[in-house]
Amino acid sequence: MASNNGVFITDHLKHMIRKYAANPDAFFLNGDGNINLAHIDRLIGQFIDTNPKSNVRSGQARIRGTRRTVCDIIVDTWFQAEIPEGGVPKAYLLGQQYPDLPPEAIDAAYAFLMRNHDRIARECETSFGHALPKDLY
Repeated sequence: MASNNGVFITDHLKHMIRKYAANPDAFFLNGDGNINLAHIDRLIGQFIDTNPKSNVRSGQARIRGTRRTVCDIIVDTWFQAEIPEGGVPKAYLLGQQYPDLPPEAIDAAYAFLMRNHDRIARECETSFGHALPKDLY
């Protein structure tokens, strides 16, 4: 697992962010690869509900006010980014697959994964019966 200031990041995750985030450049400072911690923490605070005692989706980290989990978004966008023809365009993903989410919610899911990789790995294994895709590492 790669780390930058204690934050999970890999080349594949950078690719997913560039492809599907509403504002991919805001994740990185000055284009040098350093993580913009203030930006990712703001996204998490604004969009992510982390109440483990919630009855919604067994308390998994999710987009506030929805049933969409961080794990759902990570797995869906990882799969789409892997399709050789380029996968589903961002506009389709947001308009058809996640029409109830603002574009920044996708960014928030990536931000939460970057800060809480181990938790999301456990939640994905619980939800899907297998670990996060090895390509993320």
